[in-house]
Amino acid sequence: MLDFVRGISTGPSGVYMAGVTGGAFPAAPRAGCNDAFVEKLTQRTPEEALRALVAQVVALNLKQGISNSLDAKRVTVVAALDDLRDRNEVAASIALQAFINSVEVQRVLHIPEADADALIAKAQQAIALLSGSGASIQTNER
Repeated sequence: MLDFVRGISTGPSGVYMAGVTGGAFPAAPRAGCNDAFVEKLTQRTPEEALRALVAQVVALNLKQGISNSLDAKRVTVVAALDDLRDRNEVAASIALQAFINSVEVQRVLHIPEADADALIAKAQQAIALLSGSGASIQTNER
């Protein structure tokens, strides 16, 4: 099943993403071939945010193939996770900014627009958590 994020928006109550899914949501009837969704992004600990980003990069790499050079991007995020474990939040933030820059360079040509947006949003969320501006909330709302 393919899922696409079509937009990301921030507001007083949080950060939201909207998109389309070819899959099904638990306890929700399928309305057709593709269903729209709006999801409130969770703010987690920096480590959880980085793990989620690594998982998303790996999933995209498997879905689209090695040619996207996502392996190098995954290594960058894992390095940020290692920096975080060493309590070096500045180095982790720098690694995440390098990741964002790399995704921007590959946008459209090698990484679809929606996937690039989703990767960048997760990296920015992790940077915000590293800088202490994110709360630790672990619930998803659909």
